[in-house]
Amino acid sequence: MNAVNINLRTAIVPEDVLYCLASENYTKFYFNNNNHVEIVPVTLKDVEKRLKAFSFVRVHKSNLVNLKYVIANADKNFVEMADNNRLAISRRKVSSIRKLLKQNQKIS
Repeated sequence: MNAVNINLRTAIVPEDVLYCLASENYTKFYFNNNNHVEIVPVTLKDVEKRLKAFSFVRVHKSNLVNLKYVIANADKNFVEMADNNRLAISRRKVSSIRKLLKQNQKIS
């Protein structure tokens, strides 16, 4: 698996990331192994640019999710992730995210 450089000191394997959450000028990476969380001093906007090619989608101004780990769209304003956390979807993006999730389910 190829690692992606997030900043000078941090490289991640995109397939291992469940989702990313913005926290001011930092980004929290949530991984699929043992609830590991890493905080990196990079904005979510920069992370989104680096991970765009790896099935990551911005569902909210503070949430970037890996579509491979979305298990349900239980509520119209939330997505449920593989670690059972529910992440908010922006009201403006609800319809486009739902379409994207339906397309992703057909492919899987």
